Amino acid sequence: MKKSLPLDDRRWLPLTKVHAELAQSLDRKILAAWDLGEKLRTGGIRSMCRHTSTYWGDAPPAPELLDKYFWRGHEIVPVNNDVFVFPLPGLPTPGRELSDFVFYVWGPDCKNIFDPSVTPAAPNPQAQEVPGERGRKPFPERTTLTVIAFALAERRKQGEPEKTQADVGRELLDWCVRNKKKVPKPTTLGDIVRAAFRIRTEWRTSRKG
Repeated sequence: MKKSLPLDDRRWLPLTKVHAELAQSLDRKILAAWDLGEKLRTGGIRSMCRHTSTYWGDAPPAPELLDKYFWRGHEIVPVNNDVFVFPLPGLPTPGRELSDFVFYVWGPDCKNIFDPSVTPAAPNPQAQEVPGERGRKPFPERTTLTVIAFALAERRKQGEPEKTQADVGRELLDWCVRNKKKVPKPTTLGDIVRAAFRIRTEWRTSRKG
């Protein structure tokens, strides 16, 4: 059993910083967010959060250690040079504003991600080959497409108008084609884009509060 972690230790690293380093290594922000999310969901990387609200004359709430079950209901979303944490589509909104928290991961747990001396075992080509699957396009996880749709909705040049759901739907379709992914049915694609816009609205509302 792992010992309880000290929440005031300097080895806690901001989630944004760890994501940035991993994204540079993988050359893709979305892949870094996915890999980190998987490690957090399985407990391979431990995490905590701290409240950022201002308390005049009062001490802020104590840091809170998070368990892997928190991450099984939340997703890391890269937006520009930052990352945000959102509840997964279809789940009830949490009883706290996630925008009021900063998330950290335990540095020693990240060693296997960044340490170049740790070389993963070479994949076995025979084990990867599945009869009848050759030439078939992989279908992206619905959650992954929702995250990508959110990022596409946010990505626009200064002065450009807000994107519509139709705009994002076309861009998401183009993303699947360019990355050689199986394209979802139109109804599924529409549901994914609507979920991304709903999360985006909740996120913007929480930031205003």
